[in-house]
Amino acid sequence: MKSAGKLQRALFIAATMLVGNAAIAQQSDEFKDGYAQGYKDGFDAGYRKGSTGTPQAAAISSKGFPIAITAATYGPEDSGRRCDATRYVRKEANGRRSASVEINNNMCGDPAPGKRKSVEITYLCGSVAKTASAYEHRSVYLYCD
Repeated sequence: MKSAGKLQRALFIAATMLVGNAAIAQQSDEFKDGYAQGYKDGFDAGYRKGSTGTPQAAAISSKGFPIAITAATYGPEDSGRRCDATRYVRKEANGRRSASVEINNNMCGDPAPGKRKSVEITYLCGSVAKTASAYEHRSVYLYCD
């Protein structure tokens, strides 16, 4: 009788673990779907913000053109203490169809020590104007494809 009780307990524990694992797997799928949708929504919103016209029109008219940096500033947001990083960003990206630029004090010095800084970049892909931004110690990705 004792072995039958142990077997029942073992079966109960195994069944409980299977049900628990199925719930975790379902939550994981829901998490993945939600994450993927959030990424897509954010990408679509950023794509529209950074280009003129509709996203489809921007993709058609900017394809194949090289990056042409028009302006770049670096420093704390909402501050007059931003420096001109245009020359640095041009050196890193002009003439390419895509470029990744690291954001740091090498761009034009440290305009505000101890403050959180970001870069704001405007550039052209043919006749299409785009914008990009990123915080210090990150990279910003520019593209015309």
